[in-house]
Amino acid sequence: MLIAFMEQNEDIIIIGAGICGLALAEKLAKKGKKVLVLEALERAGGRINTIRMGNLNLEAGPEFIHGDLPLTQQLIKRAGMNSYLCNGEVYRSKHDSVYIADDFIPHMKRVIKAFKELVIDITLQQFLETHFTSDSDKELRDSIIRQAEGFDVADPARVSVFALRDEWSKGHEETYMISEGYGSLTDYLKTECEKAGCRFVFSKEVCAIEWKAHNVLINCCDESTYAASKVIVTVPLGVLSSVQGNRGHIEFEPPVPHLVHAAREMGFGTVVKAVMVFNTAFWDNKDFEAHCQQIPDLGFLINETAFPVFWTGSENNHSVITGWAGGPLAEKLHHYTDEELKETALFSLASALRCKETLIKEQLLEIRIFNWSREPYTRGAYSYSTPQTIKSKKLFSEPLLNTVYFAGESFGKDMGTVEAALESAEETAKKII
Repeated sequence: MLIAFMEQNEDIIIIGAGICGLALAEKLAKKGKKVLVLEALERAGGRINTIRMGNLNLEAGPEFIHGDLPLTQQLIKRAGMNSYLCNGEVYRSKHDSVYIADDFIPHMKRVIKAFKELVIDITLQQFLETHFTSDSDKELRDSIIRQAEGFDVADPARVSVFALRDEWSKGHEETYMISEGYGSLTDYLKTECEKAGCRFVFSKEVCAIEWKAHNVLINCCDESTYAASKVIVTVPLGVLSSVQGNRGHIEFEPPVPHLVHAAREMGFGTVVKAVMVFNTAFWDNKDFEAHCQQIPDLGFLINETAFPVFWTGSENNHSVITGWAGGPLAEKLHHYTDEELKETALFSLASALRCKETLIKEQLLEIRIFNWSREPYTRGAYSYSTPQTIKSKKLFSEPLLNTVYFAGESFGKDMGTVEAALESAEETAKKII
């Protein structure tokens, strides 16, 4: 560790230009702080990445707003943007037929009732070892696991039942998307930061943070250094819990083993997305009814392939379908090449729609693969709660000597959401200001 730190040119350095880092930078810069943001990628946004294709917005990362989330909706309004309600039916593809499903999980009331009878928190796997164990409940068990793995990107052997109880007890929530794409939100925040005097340096990977009270020295992998009185680390949990030698890993000097352990006690899952653009919505087009079962007003399609959920959702063009594999199912696809994932996604969609793969390929205009486990500066998609998460979040909520702070979606109330990232930014800014 360096005994003498460099002269400080900044008040605060923020590591990471995801939406949490951007929200923090704006708040602090508007309070007169000299803020520098260091970002390993060549762009702002982090896990938010909207790919523009004509009048379409293809979302590599976050896509939905689940429920009336105040901070997200306020930011959309302030940015002069619009959100729209996602309509459409939930269908299930099973036993050689496609039919409207009552819910993502059948008999949800039974599940919630059993969850609420628990006195101490346990993992979902532990719960299923003693509940719904009969042969007649196999479909219910499979649905519970599929929901936890898919929606929460969670490992059943690690995810908290109390967290699932609280989330699933909310019942059906309206789902929204952003007309201009999530990337427009981060573009707006970056512009506001720059107006307030915030400085950005992109393609700047941080390797180590040396720290003592009111002094930090940031060592980057290109051997450049930056100094400030405080640092806010907003990198994803997958990076915080990584090991030395992993690309994107950040060393602390002096070390913080209790925080590394706490990060690894929390849950962080991954996702593979396959976004497919077609000539037409042939699954809802009578011209194709001889070749494909018609599925009118398709919203979500639950199925039993490598991509167990498909959805439509583009406001401008409903001929876009996204395939989603989350959690352990995504981990099984980790080592697939993008070409292998494309073939798997097209085969899975044909199977789920009960049509020939040749029809899928004939109608296909574009397919994009986003495999988040292979992204070195995220090492996964988003967080979920384990029975140890509450304790871990408390450790991260206390800054080190009022000098090193941690923020991000992992530390907000609604883990795994953009709302959680904004919640964490707000709380962290209050502590500093």
